[in-house]
Amino acid sequence: MYRLFILGILSLLLTACANTLCDAADCPYEQGQPVVVQQAPTATPTSAPSPTATARPTRTPTATPEISATLELTPIFGLTPTLELTPTVQASPTPVLPTPTPAPVFPVGTVTNGGNLRTEPVIAPETVIGQICPGDGIQFLEQQNTPNGLWWRIRVTLISADCTAGRVAVGTEGWSSSTLLSEPVEPPPLPVQPPVPDPVPPEPDQPASPEPIAPAPPEIVGDLQVTTLQGHNGAVNQIAFTSDGASLVSASIDATIRIWDVTSGNEVQLIEGPTDWVRAIAVSPDNQFIASGSDDNVIRLWQLGDGTLVRMLEGHTDWIRSVAFSPGSQTLASSSDDATVKLWQVSDGSLIRTLDGHGDWVRSIAFSPDGQTLASGSDDATIRLWQVSDGNLIRTLEDHTDWIQALAFSPDGRILASGSRDGKINLWNVSDGTRLQTWNNNGGEVLSLAFSPDGALLAEGPSNTTIRLWQVSDGTLLRTLEGHNEAVNSVAFAPTGLLLASGSNDSTVRLWQIGQ
Repeated sequence: MYRLFILGILSLLLTACANTLCDAADCPYEQGQPVVVQQAPTATPTSAPSPTATARPTRTPTATPEISATLELTPIFGLTPTLELTPTVQASPTPVLPTPTPAPVFPVGTVTNGGNLRTEPVIAPETVIGQICPGDGIQFLEQQNTPNGLWWRIRVTLISADCTAGRVAVGTEGWSSSTLLSEPVEPPPLPVQPPVPDPVPPEPDQPASPEPIAPAPPEIVGDLQVTTLQGHNGAVNQIAFTSDGASLVSASIDATIRIWDVTSGNEVQLIEGPTDWVRAIAVSPDNQFIASGSDDNVIRLWQLGDGTLVRMLEGHTDWIRSVAFSPGSQTLASSSDDATVKLWQVSDGSLIRTLDGHGDWVRSIAFSPDGQTLASGSDDATIRLWQVSDGNLIRTLEDHTDWIQALAFSPDGRILASGSRDGKINLWNVSDGTRLQTWNNNGGEVLSLAFSPDGALLAEGPSNTTIRLWQVSDGTLLRTLEGHNEAVNSVAFAPTGLLLASGSNDSTVRLWQIGQ
């Protein structure tokens, strides 16, 4: 009896709890059915409930998560009250990303007549920025009709080989009369770039490629500012500027080609592929290709922009000593220790002809500025001038007593400079082959020569460490540049003539600021 009394009391309490829970949920209670209590998010109702309503009004959904719960109790006397708790989270809305705005596409063209680039479309001395020259590449940014005719605001994108004093640099913007410019045309479509694969980590037994070495801070040598470029792991055999002067290309016995930003001195690209020393390098005047020649007897053409190997030219049977592009960038000349000179078609890599005649290694070649004559210098101590169009020998120049290691035409094409292992520099009249001047280098062999763009100076790279600057008109030694620790294999002037680059057996490249 006592137990029945206790169980009755518990049943009444549980029934009361169930009724209370159901009232909280505004739901009718039926005996023997589960009781469900649903807690909705707190919100202001859309309208006030009627006093006689038995259910809550509909709520406006919010971002607050809805929560329901179930609490199941032990059945007693057939009553099974439950309280359900079922978590439900409302998903956040998907964000809408803005559509990117495409970059503007500007028409392109070229400068057809040399003239001034100006700060505004007004012909006045104070508006002149600098010179633009025929062949310069441009973008058309904006046009304006003026009392002086149609003017365009342009951006210079390419510097042609026809340089003048005071010319503007690549990237310069300004106004020019339309009479100096070609008609604007739509730029060619950009090539579709293939997807870049994920980098492959090096094998455990192969160390990763070393990071490029930052250029040393510029130093003052005498009264000149000098920047040293470091990165090669062996002697630098040859260097060449791009035609716009923005980049410098170097070749080394470490079997690599490196491209440097002239302004910052940073290495911007490393080209690997040759299987032996790279002795020769040249950049096409149209800034499209790099040609390299190496001790694996192969000439390689590389795309200047991305370093892609375009093709390999094979035909020589010994080391490649020198390569040179014609001024029009259509023909490539090469010389080799097989005692021959070869002419190649750049567009398809076909062999045009082989020039035979030298009796020993051919170390140096050079095109005349008009592209009609090719000079070659050999270990047989002779220089030969060839007609490019048909390969005929024009004449042979003889005076040196040892290997011919350097050749350079003056910018006007009238003088050919030659440097030899005998320590002499000769200046030759190209038209008749007469020797004009002879300068003696008391410091050893002459390894490299380069005329300044105006033809007034001749730079010499010797077998010792001292670079010499000669005055062409009378053979005066103007100054010496000291800084390298070993032989200077190559020298080259920037197109502006204000910068001289040198490559040495000490594995470095130096940039000498020789003008303002």
